[in-house]
Amino acid sequence: MIYSIAGITVELDFKYKYGEEKCERYLSEGSPVFSAFATDDEIQKEKLNTPENSLEACEFDCVFRKLYNYAPKEGRMLVHGAALMMHGKAFLFTAPSGTGKSTHIKLWGKKFGKDVTVIDGDKPFVSFENGKAFVWGSPRSGKEGWNNPISAPLCGIAFLVRSEKNRIEKVSPLEMAEKFFAQCYIPKSKDTALLSVEMINGILSTVPLYKLYCNMEIEAAEIAFNGMNN
Repeated sequence: MIYSIAGITVELDFKYKYGEEKCERYLSEGSPVFSAFATDDEIQKEKLNTPENSLEACEFDCVFRKLYNYAPKEGRMLVHGAALMMHGKAFLFTAPSGTGKSTHIKLWGKKFGKDVTVIDGDKPFVSFENGKAFVWGSPRSGKEGWNNPISAPLCGIAFLVRSEKNRIEKVSPLEMAEKFFAQCYIPKSKDTALLSVEMINGILSTVPLYKLYCNMEIEAAEIAFNGMNN
């Protein structure tokens, strides 16, 4: 099947319906620049590494890992984070698993309602072209399945820190670099790894960066929006 994912026309073949259903909203036409499928051996190896996952989910992960390895050639890169859009601007929240990204995204929905659209709840793509950064939704978006086949200009990145009190502070690229690199998927291939690093450097040098100290109260979303909507 042909899909448009993060603006890339790709052909992804799945033996299980799980993958096709996950990607259904990304169906497209045209000539793919990349194609991928997972062999039975690859699926079984993935199953050994993640025994809690079904074979269907293992196939899905295998196929998308191949896409992640290719994507930097098209100027795209996977980031572990949650991205939302409000008034045409995208905001990316990143942190290690379990910090509360999904909870924070829910708070934006409660605070701002239909003004907020979730681009991707866990694994968005980012791009950096002509001096501008963008965030893109992706079918592989975490257990909640929050994703949309859309993109928006990236207008702020916040690293989440759990705190009793809500506050936000702007930080420098130097302060954010290590934390952001840790949340990016860097392919093992030297060429694509270098392309990824170039994208990261471009994003960090042009997108406003923040540390968001937050709790689970709705005030956290208001403080985040006010602090990042410059």
